[in-house]
Amino acid sequence: MLEIKNFIGFIDFITSQLRQNLMYYQKTELFSTDEYKLFFYIKDNIEMDIPYFFNLDFGNEAMGFIPVKRNIRISSEALLDLYNLIKVDDYKTVLQNIDDHSMFNEKFKKYRYRGIFTILSKLNIAKENGFGNELDFLKEDMRKEMNKYIHASIFIQPNNCYYNVKLDDAKKLMQIELDIFKKAIECLCAKYNFNFGTFTCNYQILPCPGAYSFEQVYRDCISKIPNMYLIEQPNPYAYTTQTVY
Repeated sequence: MLEIKNFIGFIDFITSQLRQNLMYYQKTELFSTDEYKLFFYIKDNIEMDIPYFFNLDFGNEAMGFIPVKRNIRISSEALLDLYNLIKVDDYKTVLQNIDDHSMFNEKFKKYRYRGIFTILSKLNIAKENGFGNELDFLKEDMRKEMNKYIHASIFIQPNNCYYNVKLDDAKKLMQIELDIFKKAIECLCAKYNFNFGTFTCNYQILPCPGAYSFEQVYRDCISKIPNMYLIEQPNPYAYTTQTVY
């Protein structure tokens, strides 16, 4: 948990420095930009989901981590919009078309599905403009799975009842969120040519305490997830013996 808090706190620090830089040199308020609005969706979602995992009663969780999958679906789309808004000329017309159909740009016509822009449309636009493989899971069954969580549905399959399987699923979702958050801050800073590579975080709890770069803090955070205990409660499905007198 501490490693994740350090990672999120580091991004908050970078964001504050970027905001100060923009205000000083460009007289621009970061919080009023379209890019930050998209970034904020991602930031807000992860700040809700991490405490959710650490306070979750896994024994009674039966619906597949509904709020987390819903938020990952929203964060994934926000990241694609953020990336495309920065990298692709006239991409804002796509967002305007989705919002109120006020704009339509013929250059994006080929990306529509049945006449509308979908999250897969946005992913294809991003991939054709240099986006990496961070959201490749959206091409797989997971995209269809997460779409189920946007609206209430009685067709969602119950979660796996095996404690360790559920715990592994939770950790996978947690890593996806952290990866999305990392990509988002990189995109936001790239928009304004803001180099945060010189920033460091002072770690006093690692085997080798010292100043760690953003990439090092991220790698340390990710490396801890596989062995992380998300809850302090005992395994509710563990086999126990009982002495009968």
